[in-house]
Amino acid sequence: MQNQPITAGSDAPNTVNIIIEIQRGGGKNKYEFNKNTGRLTLDRVNGTTAAYPADYGYIPDTLCEDGDPLDALLLIDEPVVHGAVVPSRPIGVLYMVDEGEGDEKLICVPLNDISKDHIKDLSNLSDQGRNFKKVVEHFYRHYKDWKNDWQGVNVEFKGWGGEQEAKKVVQDSIARAKN
Repeated sequence: MQNQPITAGSDAPNTVNIIIEIQRGGGKNKYEFNKNTGRLTLDRVNGTTAAYPADYGYIPDTLCEDGDPLDALLLIDEPVVHGAVVPSRPIGVLYMVDEGEGDEKLICVPLNDISKDHIKDLSNLSDQGRNFKKVVEHFYRHYKDWKNDWQGVNVEFKGWGGEQEAKKVVQDSIARAKN
């Protein structure tokens, strides 16, 4: 079997591939795939006690204003192993500015999870899901608090967008990566 490059997805922006870097609740370690080696690398240990509120990864063949691939949070019941590719459907987006640069977080559900088929947009989330938005918002408002004292790090929360806005973010990040 031959290894093929992983793309943003054959039907992007309607569906995307997420490469998982961090498991939900997996501790304070922040991992990223190294662009040069293709290996999962410890990027930093977050100084706060908050663990990631969802499985976290990126969409390949995309580029955001911060120079990194588009980040994605995956709404899934069980944590996914590091490095797994999860075909997913965007349902929303969290708009952020991190250290002066746009740093959107795509919110997705897995294609292969029938329990999430009814979720088409952030507005379809149950009360538990709406609480998820609050948890995510809190995490990103505070995940770099420990750096403020010595680096002047600034993270701004700009709001949420639904499914259509999320798809537009995917399209824009794919176009940016091609340029």
